[in-house]
Amino acid sequence: MAKDVKFRINLTVDGKDHLVEATTNSKKLVHELGLAEDKATA
Repeated sequence: MAKDVKFRINLTVDGKDHLVEATTNSKKLVHELGLAEDKATA
């Protein structure tokens, strides 16, 4: 069973603070990080 991974990101855009929350499962996160690594080394 895939575990959920939660992110809470504080952004400052044009001097205004924004809180962004995102959730994904660990399998999808590993897949996407692998794609990013492949592009970075290409």
